[in-house]
Amino acid sequence: MRRFFCLILVSSLPAWAHAEVRTGVVGGNGGVPFSYSCGDGFVLRGVFAHTGSWVDGIEAVCAVASGKFAGVTKGTNERGDTGNRYYGGSGGGATNALCNKREAAWGLKATSGMLTGHIRGVTRIELGCGSSSGNGDQLYGTRQIGGPDKPDATSSQLTCPRGTVATGIFGRAGKWLDQIGLICNDIHPAG
Repeated sequence: MRRFFCLILVSSLPAWAHAEVRTGVVGGNGGVPFSYSCGDGFVLRGVFAHTGSWVDGIEAVCAVASGKFAGVTKGTNERGDTGNRYYGGSGGGATNALCNKREAAWGLKATSGMLTGHIRGVTRIELGCGSSSGNGDQLYGTRQIGGPDKPDATSSQLTCPRGTVATGIFGRAGKWLDQIGLICNDIHPAG
């Protein structure tokens, strides 16, 4: 009987049912935890942020996934949520790092350093973007935000597993962006 029940449960799952994967994180342990997922049928196209000498705060910029791959059909259209997606402070200047149209984020290189006193936070983010499944076509460096490296800077590359794409961000934030990681998922077109 249990085998029959499980079979029904699995076969009744929607076609978009999938398992979320989270990358490691870069940064410190200050602030409070946050997590934002773009939702089914959407991919992470980039981030909006306030930056100066470090990344003060961050917001996910999502776009519609389409076709077999996470191509962005309406490249500049952001998801029309009214919920709070901005995490951290508003110091520094407003900026963004966006993948090109028909691309989605697959990874990021993040640098952290001591912000003030004993607080470690994110000082720079570089997006890795691609236009096909698999992670061989990531381009770093042209889509970056944040300040210069600090003397105690450490950098890490966070990459979604092959066959997945970034669909959100998570980490810790308070007055600044303390920590950042990516939420990854397999590709599920909208509609």
